[in-house]
Amino acid sequence: MTSFNELLASALAPITLISGVGLLMLSMSARYNHATSRIRLLMNERLDPKLTDDERADIDDEIDFIFHRAGLLRRGEFCVVLSAVVSGLLVALCVLEEATGFSADILNSALLLASVALIVLSTVFLSLEIRLSLRAIKLVVSKLPPVADAFDDAVAARAAQAVEARHQSHVLNEARRQAEHAASHEVRKAEGGHSA
Repeated sequence: MTSFNELLASALAPITLISGVGLLMLSMSARYNHATSRIRLLMNERLDPKLTDDERADIDDEIDFIFHRAGLLRRGEFCVVLSAVVSGLLVALCVLEEATGFSADILNSALLLASVALIVLSTVFLSLEIRLSLRAIKLVVSKLPPVADAFDDAVAARAAQAVEARHQSHVLNEARRQAEHAASHEVRKAEGGHSA
């Protein structure tokens, strides 16, 4: 029982490392899927014949940014997966050491160092991707119209909607008056026919 407890204690640290690697992998996979979906949407948007050359060039720039981000995330995910593999080998080696009494401290240390180094490298790739995503957002925001122009456009749109609503109301009222006039004319005509 004591040997099993020692075996379990020696394997817990690499297993905990694998759990942390899994969370990091999940986060990077979600960001990678979002980036690839965004590229597909932009490619479909780029096919719109109504776009100007400048708008198409802006979309191309954004696609380049996102494609670079996806490349960084892919490298980071590769490092994370490799770290999980190394951690699994470390667990297997710990079990083998306890079962056979064979000592491989140098190999254990090398595997642990490699696993941690791969996690650090994947975190660096993730940090670079986040930094690049901020640059992409800045590029999109820089293409937006000024706030004053956007406010003027919104006011003009609301004014146009109000004018259109008044016009529709006038048309409906006019149609209602004509219908009432026609109905009263028919009533008078019917009453005149009965009197005759």
